[in-house]
Amino acid sequence: MENDPGKIERNITISVATLADVEGIQKVFYNTWLNTYPNIEAGVTVDDIKDRFKDRFTEEGLQEAKEEFPSHPEEAQPLLPKKGMKLSACVEF
Repeated sequence: MENDPGKIERNITISVATLADVEGIQKVFYNTWLNTYPNIEAGVTVDDIKDRFKDRFTEEGLQEAKEEFPSHPEEAQPLLPKKGMKLSACVEF
């Protein structure tokens, strides 16, 4: 394949989330909050967000997320764009 600087390589697959994706989904939420919500004027710090998510990655927190996962109605299943094996977002319709 020729290197074309104007061509963007897109090896992204989109699939319906499964229980195996729960931890990755939590990481996407965490990173999204870290990159979106810290705001000096609003008084929201990175530490506030870390505190909000502190239990999400414990064994109990992940188990709770897995128990809540099947409650999504079929039409609202999260869709996951992945590049290779890396989850890059979580989208619900």
